[in-house]
Amino acid sequence: MYRTCRTRNVAFALALAAVLAAYPLAAQAPAPRTLFVYDEVNDQTKPYIAHFREAFAASGIPFDEAAAGDLKSRDLSRYDVLVIHGIVQAFNGKSPVRDWLKTKPAISGKRVYLFVTANRWFLENLFRDLSSLLEKSGAKPVDAVSMATKDTDDAAEKAAVKSFVGRVR
Repeated sequence: MYRTCRTRNVAFALALAAVLAAYPLAAQAPAPRTLFVYDEVNDQTKPYIAHFREAFAASGIPFDEAAAGDLKSRDLSRYDVLVIHGIVQAFNGKSPVRDWLKTKPAISGKRVYLFVTANRWFLENLFRDLSSLLEKSGAKPVDAVSMATKDTDDAAEKAAVKSFVGRVR
């Protein structure tokens, strides 16, 4: 008797699995569209851009990317999530991300993740400026990292980016 019940249960489970495989679950939501925004491509930003690309790929998050200066023609309504990397380079307060956010882009209601890197002198100012500009555009960051880079090596930077991207939803 035990053997018969067990055989019926296995047969039922196999039949149920076949039926479920034939009908995909309608409740599965598509992955949110993510846009990774960075200041610009240069020798200081290239390692971070590579770390972000690698972290997105490792976490299975599909994404598009753009330098902040190239966003004027980009339709932001296509994106649910923005991952923004702002960086102070060589003691220069110039920030294409800041300039883009000053235009008050249509990002209200989007999930925004902010990652700011700089030496310790400029870090707090850039982080505060970008956070304030995001809020003025109607987008408060879901998560934010502000990282002083004076004493970090490539491995530490890579680990910080991977951890940050791992929290993107």
